[in-house]
Amino acid sequence: MNPLRNSKIILFSLGIATVAALGACSGGSGDEPAAASTSSGTTATSAPASSPPANMPAAGEGAILGGERQVAIVPVGSPESLLTLDGADRLILTKDRTDTGLFVLTPASGNQFRIRTATVGGGEPSCLRVKENGVNPLTIVAAACGTAKDDQLFVLEQQKGKDSSGRPTYAIAGLGEVYLLDTEDGLIAQELGHAGPPMAFAFVDKGPSTLPKVS
Repeated sequence: MNPLRNSKIILFSLGIATVAALGACSGGSGDEPAAASTSSGTTATSAPASSPPANMPAAGEGAILGGERQVAIVPVGSPESLLTLDGADRLILTKDRTDTGLFVLTPASGNQFRIRTATVGGGEPSCLRVKENGVNPLTIVAAACGTAKDDQLFVLEQQKGKDSSGRPTYAIAGLGEVYLLDTEDGLIAQELGHAGPPMAFAFVDKGPSTLPKVS
C-alpha cells in the first residue's frame, strides 16, 4: 500500500475522534445546572414559599367576655343598628356609625361586667352606668369609671338564640334586673314585668382592645 495514502487515512481518523471528544465535553457544560428529574420522568421544580391566609379567624367569645376585644353592641334582628353615645353621653340606639360606638366588656365578678368605652386618641375610658331620672325612666349614660360603684355593673344573660351570623346573644341588665329596652322614650333600663322577653344583643368583634387591664 502507498505510504502517503496510509498517512492521509490516519490523519483523517484522528480528526474525527477529536471532534467527537470535544462534542462530548461541551454537552455536559453550561451556565445553568441541569434540572433534577423525578422517578416518573417529570422535571422537579422548587415549591413557592407559602403565604399566610388572607382571612384570619375572629377571636372567640372568651376573648370578648374577657375584655381583650373591643366590640360593637348590635340588637338582634336589626344588624344595621348599634348602641352608641350621643352628645350628652347617653346611650342610644342608632343606625349612624360614630366613633363612640365601640365598647370593651370588662369582667367584674361572677357574671357581672363593666362596659367601658373604647377610647379614641388615647383618652381615658368611661364606664356605662344606670342613671335615675326621678319620675322618668332610667337611662344609661357614660361616667367616670369607679370600681366601687354598683350602678356601673351589668349582668350579661346569654339567650337561647343566635344572631344571623351565628354569634351568641345576650340580654343586658343593670343590678335590680332592669333591662335595656328600646321604647318610645328611647333606650331605657326597666324591669320586664309583662313586657315579654328582654331585648337581645350580639357583640361584634372590632379588633383588639387597647385599654389597660383592670385589677
